[in-house]
Amino acid sequence: MRYSAFHGHYRGSEALTGADAVGEVDNAVTELRLRHFFSDRLSSSIAVPTGFIRFDAGGGAANVQRATGFGDLQLLGHYRAMKAAGFGTNLDLELGLALPTGRSALSMTQAGAEAPPNLLSLGRGVFGLRSRTAASRFLSKSIAVRGWLSAQVPLSANSSNIIFGKRFSGGVGVTYLPIKNWAIVPQISAQKLTHARSTINGELINSGGNWLNAELIASWRASDKVAVSVSVRTPIYRDVNGSQITETLTGSIQLGYRFGVKDEEDEHDHGDDEHDHGDDKHDHGDDEHDHGDDKHDDHGDDEHDHGDDKHDDHGDDKHNQGDGKHDGHGDDKHGTVDNAVSGDVSDAAVGGQDFDQSSIAVSGKITVVDFWAKWCGPCGPLTRGLEALAADNSNIAVRKVEVTDFDSPIAKAHLSNVKGLPLVWIYDASGTRVHIAVQKSLDEITALINAL
Repeated sequence: MRYSAFHGHYRGSEALTGADAVGEVDNAVTELRLRHFFSDRLSSSIAVPTGFIRFDAGGGAANVQRATGFGDLQLLGHYRAMKAAGFGTNLDLELGLALPTGRSALSMTQAGAEAPPNLLSLGRGVFGLRSRTAASRFLSKSIAVRGWLSAQVPLSANSSNIIFGKRFSGGVGVTYLPIKNWAIVPQISAQKLTHARSTINGELINSGGNWLNAELIASWRASDKVAVSVSVRTPIYRDVNGSQITETLTGSIQLGYRFGVKDEEDEHDHGDDEHDHGDDKHDHGDDEHDHGDDKHDDHGDDEHDHGDDKHDDHGDDKHNQGDGKHDGHGDDKHGTVDNAVSGDVSDAAVGGQDFDQSSIAVSGKITVVDFWAKWCGPCGPLTRGLEALAADNSNIAVRKVEVTDFDSPIAKAHLSNVKGLPLVWIYDASGTRVHIAVQKSLDEITALINAL
């Protein structure tokens, strides 16, 4: 749910006051989105926005217009082209189709020349295409950088014979995880909107322009299923075409609920998707800032990606900063040699230091080298499973390697081309490395060992 106030008046980049600043637009939008994940990389969503517009043209109550209705229905496909855990890079691609369910809701006859047609519309009311690319990368356990680019193109004129302009936008931001389950995201976004035009009267001079916006997002992951996000945005620079009523402030609140996934699956898959908070994430300010086109339904799209990303970033918080649910193994199971563990199990490297790869294999045994980290959620159960295998089979040796972070010597030496943890090397009895298993389950690794 979001509210936007369009109370500013600009001619080019110059603010107008007094008699030149007449007319205000306020709108509120509620959007429902359902997103289905076919896999950890591929998903699709449908977004249904409804809106309310109030336009005060000035001159008393007789010049106030109100309208409610649906915006443009959005169908979107999402694909994670690069998927990384730890400090890897995520790259997300999105392609969408807008359906002409929105409508031009208010009369332009009272708007004069300073109300762009998009401000008086609930959606474009035309078929339209949109695309978006977002990337994010964690620099440390609590800080990530993110950026995005997007474009939206209408395919026809609406019922009022208006062809809205093309919109191109992008931005950069920083995701900061101050404490468990919280994320703060300051970001800067920019947008270019081309002129709208009438098929009857030609180009609408007072439409389109360039904007630079400051945004702040705070999100809280209340549980594995529920998340809340609050955001605020304001333009810090405007350069509009002609004279226009412009945005002064937008605020929003988003509630997200995840369902249909097993808890265990949710816990362990979350770490791989954590980096989007920048991106869908924020995605948020990108699509919602639709100063001239699809104001009422497009901006919601990124906002809802943000919610999805918010889940992902908090997944990172959970796994990278050491959620007690998974991290207990780090303190209890990973010491120099754990006296509670029987079998041939020992540490090959601790504290992020490198080891001698040439002497890691144990002659006559299947050697399993387990790269683990305290901040890696799936590492704990995997390590305990490998230790149990070694305890039950004297032909198996487990050597544990601690990864403190992705700037450590061990990571630089062996993880530069690995998308994330857990990482397991498997050597046969002759000392030859025969398998490199990246982010595999205990069952998958056990099958590889049994085959030897």
